[in-house]
Amino acid sequence: MKKKTLKIALTALGATSATLLYSSIYFYKQAVKNKKTNTSPDYDLINVVPNDPWEAEKLWFQKVDRDVLTLYSQDDLALKALLIENPEAGGKVAILAHGYSGTSKEMAPFAKLFYDLGFTILLPDARGHGDSEGDYIGFGWPERHDYLAWIDSLINRYGQDTEIVLFGISMGGATVLNVSGEALPDQVKASWKTADIALWKKNWAIN
Repeated sequence: MKKKTLKIALTALGATSATLLYSSIYFYKQAVKNKKTNTSPDYDLINVVPNDPWEAEKLWFQKVDRDVLTLYSQDDLALKALLIENPEAGGKVAILAHGYSGTSKEMAPFAKLFYDLGFTILLPDARGHGDSEGDYIGFGWPERHDYLAWIDSLINRYGQDTEIVLFGISMGGATVLNVSGEALPDQVKASWKTADIALWKKNWAIN
């Protein structure tokens, strides 16, 4: 009887372990593993679509001059970013963090907004996204070190008088929050996430 009970218990334990393992692998592949999927045509932040409220911003983004920067992470991933320099910036730089499964190019509407406010724009592709290397999505936690490295690179590029702001949407908002919890250099002056839009539109008098 005891052997039978033990056998049943071990069988149940094995089945439970197998189910948990399968579920873990499934959800990892669905949510964490880098798939670099294309944006849905019904929600296209890159290409102009009919009745597009962001048409002017996207067309501007397609034509504006930009450089491609490369930075190597702590774990030796090649990370890419677009740099749009504003001749009127005077050392002000905005780092814009895109959302889950997105790319830097999807930040076109926000890039135009910050450019019009007088900022030079840095648009990183998060690890595992766009042109950056990486096999998994970190949801803002390992990315915080990447953005600290981007901040240091901007200070090295533009000098100690650089003034940097951070802005992110969706997963990029989580990234900005995680970065904000680190010891930041004095050059970082502010950080915003999507929920703060109404507040900073009011403060910056944006119509």
